[in-house]
Amino acid sequence: MASYLTLWLVLLACLRGTGLSQAQMPWQTSLAAFAFIRLLTALPITPGGLGVTELGLVGVLVTGAGPAASVQVTAAVLLYRAVTYLPPIPLGALACLTWRLAPALTGTSLRHTQPASPHLQTVAGIPDPEGARR
Repeated sequence: MASYLTLWLVLLACLRGTGLSQAQMPWQTSLAAFAFIRLLTALPITPGGLGVTELGLVGVLVTGAGPAASVQVTAAVLLYRAVTYLPPIPLGALACLTWRLAPALTGTSLRHTQPASPHLQTVAGIPDPEGARR
C-alpha cells in the first residue's frame, strides 16, 4: 500500500513539476486516474504496463484537465514513467552482477562448499554418494 501511495505522490509531483496547478489538475483527479490505471494494468499485457500505462494516464488526465493542458499532461506522464520505470533496469543489472560475482569476490564457491556434517545431507533427503563409501 505504501508503494502505491509513493508512486501516486511521484505522479502528483510530476504533474506539479510541469506546471499544472491544483486548479488545473486536482489531486483527486490524479488519484482517480492512478487507481484506474492500476486496475487496468493488473492484467500483464505488456512488461511493466509499458504503453498501456502511458496512454491510459494521458487519456484520463487530459479528460480531467481539458485539452489545453494536454502537452503538460503528456510531459508529466512521460517524466513519471521515466522516473519510475527506467531506474530499476540498471539497478537490477548491477544487483545481478553483484550477486553473480559475490562468490568470486569473497573467495568462496557455492558449488564446492561442504556441509558441516555428512549427516546434514541425509537429513535434507539428499543422498550422500561419498558418505556411503566412507
